[in-house]
Amino acid sequence: MINELEEDEVVEETNIIEEEIIETDYTDQTLRIKGKMIRKIKVVFVSSILVFITSLTDKHDDFDVVLKSDLFLFLIFMTIFVSVIILVFTYRTKASYNDEKIYKVHKGLLDVYDLLSIVPVFMLIITLSNVFFVSPSFIDGASMEPNYYDGEDILFWHLNVEYERYDVVILKAPSGSYWIKRIIGLPGDTVTLDQGVVYVNGEIINQDFLKDENGSINSETVCRVGDSNYCVFDVPEGEYFVLGDNRSVSDDSRSTSLGYVSTEQLFGKVIFKFNNFLRN
Repeated sequence: MINELEEDEVVEETNIIEEEIIETDYTDQTLRIKGKMIRKIKVVFVSSILVFITSLTDKHDDFDVVLKSDLFLFLIFMTIFVSVIILVFTYRTKASYNDEKIYKVHKGLLDVYDLLSIVPVFMLIITLSNVFFVSPSFIDGASMEPNYYDGEDILFWHLNVEYERYDVVILKAPSGSYWIKRIIGLPGDTVTLDQGVVYVNGEIINQDFLKDENGSINSETVCRVGDSNYCVFDVPEGEYFVLGDNRSVSDDSRSTSLGYVSTEQLFGKVIFKFNNFLRN
């Protein structure tokens, strides 16, 4: 009887040892994680390629905060670099997918890559928005005070814009720099400056947007060519007459350095202004 009990104990111990020796096969779990990473890597590469392709054909590429930002460029290149490392790692370890350590490494890589893969997709959204809809910029100078101050940030819309009188627009000057001005004269209009007063087609225009916080207009609109008190501008078809709100310091259509602004020079209409605390 004692011998039988001893034999049973030996058998149980042997079974326990055999159970401990049997290892879990992690192949299926590792392959599922690998599949997720490969799909994310494809999205990353496609998004990155589209970001750079759109920048080559975009009229508004100068306003693309993605490609103009060293931080974003660093993040996208780092994401591509990590993607390549993951591809190399998964290829070199394919014979060990059943190993628990390899599974855990794959799982850790997926957790990290979940965050990194968001970057190119986010950048693509911003870039496509800049190409087709709305672009960001900021005010540099005092020519549009009291409505837009130096250092303020703006968003301007450029999808199928029909420009109207008093629209605040972004334009490209002959010098190659971008200016913010207000449309006063439309194509075919006659703009007259007489003793500091602005007339369009013989009628005094409403310039309440020039009022300061006290409700008064302190800036007169003088001519920049010939007689400073009187001048006439016949706006050609397909072009616009623009002025800065701060008339005493603004360089605009009154000056030969800008003159009339063609439709091709207009880049969009300002729709929003804000203070960007990240840039400040």
